Amino acid sequence: MIVNKKIPKVVVGCKDYSKKVNGKGITYLKQNNVKVILHNSYNSKILNKRFFNFHKNNRPYIILKWAETKDGFIDLIRSNNHKGVNWISTENTKILVHKWRAEEDAILVGRKTVENDNPELTVREYKGINPIRIVIDPDLKLNYDHKIFNNSSKTIILNRTQSKELDNMIFLNVGNKDIIKSSMKYLHELKIISLIVEGGKKTIESFLDANYWDEARVIQGDKKFNNGIKAPNLNRKYSNVDFTFNLYAHGAQKIGVTPSTIANKMSMIIPIIIGIVLLNEEVTINKVLGISFAFGAIFLSSLGDREYSLNKKHLIIIVLLFFGQGLADGILNWAQKFILNSSNMNLFFAVTFLAAGFAGLIFVFVKLSSQNIKIEPKSIFWGIALGIPNYLTLL
Repeated sequence: MIVNKKIPKVVVGCKDYSKKVNGKGITYLKQNNVKVILHNSYNSKILNKRFFNFHKNNRPYIILKWAETKDGFIDLIRSNNHKGVNWISTENTKILVHKWRAEEDAILVGRKTVENDNPELTVREYKGINPIRIVIDPDLKLNYDHKIFNNSSKTIILNRTQSKELDNMIFLNVGNKDIIKSSMKYLHELKIISLIVEGGKKTIESFLDANYWDEARVIQGDKKFNNGIKAPNLNRKYSNVDFTFNLYAHGAQKIGVTPSTIANKMSMIIPIIIGIVLLNEEVTINKVLGISFAFGAIFLSSLGDREYSLNKKHLIIIVLLFFGQGLADGILNWAQKFILNSSNMNLFFAVTFLAAGFAGLIFVFVKLSSQNIKIEPKSIFWGIALGIPNYLTLL
């Protein structure tokens, strides 16, 4: 169409790296005298991160999600075969989690989570399509009266004994090797582009140890268990984790899903402003209206009938979400255009994380001066032992 309509210039956000395309469209346009400007921008890559990961790594884009208490526990120790959910987060957070589920192709848990919590793994609290449900049950020990096997959605059972289809259930024999690693091939063949993992500690850490993950969304509740099963540990050499979701989830608990979501999404106006002011991008009526509507949306989202009131001190969460995410995206765009190249990219990110480390130390010292917190020597030792090699891997 572009060639037929004789459009003289096309701006491409980033290259399509899938085997089927891989720049062929750009080549075709150039061969037909269409000027192509390839931005290869950070925002375009993030926008299509699930698609690109699927074709580059031959596996779904994997999001790990769990809730933990204020004192770092993911669950209570289940004595006397206790069943049922030990809730950590709030009703607002449940809506947010169901929204996340609606955005991904599939959701995965382990056998123990099904036995203990009996989850349905649907989007009951949010309007959307139920994801495909996946359960890891190597020896097929689960009975089929659990909610995960109902007709709300298709369910895939990863196991080591049989492959067959029964009603809405697909039994997938992934072999006797590491079930996480071997299942990636099959999920890729089923064209599952994105996967959210909501299992217990063992399941989540299996993905962490295999380094099969791209994002972690950790919700910290206000409860304390004092004892129980420790939450998964992210302070090791793993993939990148988007800590914006920690703040996002905290905001959902305190001020509601809608204000948090809008503040996070509308932060895109900051890269637009940076593009206009610093990168000499064109000012259009659409951009001006978009920025105006964004501010209006954030304000209006805090109004209306709700069962809770918006505490003014929680407005800082909206401000942090809005400006924090927006400035991070804007600075990265600017840096990629004017500063970074293939030779200094690693150094840039190393310095960025090192600066974050210094900021974290300052935060800890401030907290120590205002609260009675006990410092354990082993925490300092292991922090240094893990921090130095992690930092060196960035160089």
